[in-house]
Amino acid sequence: MPAPTPLEEMTKTELYAIAQDLDVDGRSSMNTDELLAAIQEHRAMNAKATAKATPKQTAKKTPAPAPAPASAPKQVSTAVDNSGRLPRRT
Repeated sequence: MPAPTPLEEMTKTELYAIAQDLDVDGRSSMNTDELLAAIQEHRAMNAKATAKATPKQTAKKTPAPAPAPASAPKQVSTAVDNSGRLPRRT
């Protein structure tokens, strides 16, 4: 896969298409240099916004699991009596 063409080497048509994708205001009246500057500015602003939105990595520990409730449910025996039926739950 070829490396992407640097913005500085793109034609006005290519830059205009990128400006369209980025929804740059006033792009239809811009020349090549203005399109280039607008795209670079848009990308720089986007990079700053992304950096602010990304939480910083910290060395926080994972919280310990919650302790078991004080009154655990009753254990029920699954032993079968002589009749072949399971005992009733109390």
